[in-house]
Amino acid sequence: MAEIYYSLVTILLVTVVSPFVASLIPGRAVPEVVFLVFGGAICGKFGLAGINPDLEPVKLLADLGMGFLFLKAGYEIDTRDLLGRTGAYAAGSWLVSLGLGFAVVALVFSRLGFGQSSWVALAICMTTTAYGTLAPIMHDRRLQGTRVGKAVDVYGSLGEILPVLAMAFLLSSRSLARTGALLLAFVLVCLAVYLLSSKVRDGGRRFRRFLVENAGSSSQPLMRLVILLLVFLLFATTMFEFDAALGAFAAGFILRALFPNGSEPLEQKIDVISNSFFQPVFFVVSGASLDLAAATRDLPLLLGFILALVVVRGFVVAASLKADPSTRDMDWHEVFSTSAYCTMALPLIVAIT
Repeated sequence: MAEIYYSLVTILLVTVVSPFVASLIPGRAVPEVVFLVFGGAICGKFGLAGINPDLEPVKLLADLGMGFLFLKAGYEIDTRDLLGRTGAYAAGSWLVSLGLGFAVVALVFSRLGFGQSSWVALAICMTTTAYGTLAPIMHDRRLQGTRVGKAVDVYGSLGEILPVLAMAFLLSSRSLARTGALLLAFVLVCLAVYLLSSKVRDGGRRFRRFLVENAGSSSQPLMRLVILLLVFLLFATTMFEFDAALGAFAAGFILRALFPNGSEPLEQKIDVISNSFFQPVFFVVSGASLDLAAATRDLPLLLGFILALVVVRGFVVAASLKADPSTRDMDWHEVFSTSAYCTMALPLIVAIT
């Protein structure tokens, strides 16, 4: 128990210091997330050993932090954009990136000693976007609602969801048929949760009135319902053996469907719970598993992989933005910013590895 509390105290110390250090840089040019991740790496098991990310209670807190992060991300996305023309271009660009990723692996990385068993993982790594990590950065930089922000929402969210699905189908030991059946079952569970929630909202007048009237009370029943929704879908993804980010995204989509016009009081409460504790804990624990010395041991390989990310993901996103009639008139600064954000990929690369 003492080790758990020691790790938690160290994690919280990093979460307190990181925003202060970020504020010292003019214009907050380096996001707080960077200091949280690197602070976790410095204090983690490959650094000062102040944080043990392998402890089950620490893992649970980090998973809940990831859950809140993706719930907020899913809640802020307009599903009409995902299902519209921009979403189609974004999905198509991801498929092009995946094909280009396989080509780069076959032509370049295969000559560096990577066997064919690693090709799929390497190719998927090059197509990812860490949208959950991007969301708080974009919020801090007030990009939400801008053309860049809306484009990153669509390309970034699909750049997170589609690689998760690719992992399930291409990196799993299960058959494709079984994986497809489990994915369909998960979708049906999400649909059932949404329909049940809608029925309670529209038909359960007494319960709905109770939720609304007591939203600001000490019992916070509405927030408890949101947390139940999140934890249940995280549980569902665990049972179906999918990445937990899929369940958290689904929780965000369902919550937005239940509150299509938004709910500022609810959003503020979610922000308080997420931003003050769970979300920064997730970033610190994610960093605590990183071996910075190993990352810099082969600099040519590291720089080559970063270049591959830029080509496979960044260039393809830029080309797609210029091909899509709805984003074609974006200036090159906006295109560059969107492509650069969409190339951010650390958390999923760690998960795939």
